Amino acid sequence: MGGSPARRACFRVCLGQTAADDTPRLPFGSTRRTPTRRTASTHPIQLRNRKLAEHPFRVIKRQFGHVKVRYRGLAKNTTELMTLFAAANLWRARKPLMRTMAELRP
Repeated sequence: MGGSPARRACFRVCLGQTAADDTPRLPFGSTRRTPTRRTASTHPIQLRNRKLAEHPFRVIKRQFGHVKVRYRGLAKNTTELMTLFAAANLWRARKPLMRTMAELRP
């Protein structure tokens, strides 16, 4: 609460608060937070599973630019998504594939 001490006292009386309730607040946009407990959604095993499930979608969106569907009809969009997921699998395996290609070349 800002303003003069008299104004703050008036607000306290109107709201039924005591003087102890007039504690200083953090400024707007402050990054200081209270520590939080680890919930079920932030458990390490669930985070690892989420990472494995979400990473192909990240590759499709960022590497191949699939943000919106381009075609009308489920068949065309399904075909495009299947192609993009196949490309995402190749993108994920690119380093081992490149090593294998380097070993095969003389």
